[in-house]
Amino acid sequence: MVIENLTDAVGNVGGIIGSQISSSLGFLIKIGIGAGIAVIVYIIYLIIRGFFQARMTRDIRKMLRVLERIEDKLGTVNKKKRK
Repeated sequence: MVIENLTDAVGNVGGIIGSQISSSLGFLIKIGIGAGIAVIVYIIYLIIRGFFQARMTRDIRKMLRVLERIEDKLGTVNKKKRK
């Protein structure tokens, strides 16, 4: 009889602990899924930002080339005026 009561008590404790562990695991899984989604969104943001930054850098380089041409033309005009 004592063994039967002991197994029931251990079984009840195991069931209580098991339900607590499973509820906490469910919470941890939800946190993990949320963190995974946040990481995916951040990676997509970085890709989009990199694309726009590359376009902006290309446009700035084009503007610098135009400015260099204008400076060269102004330099030749100034040299002609000095003579």
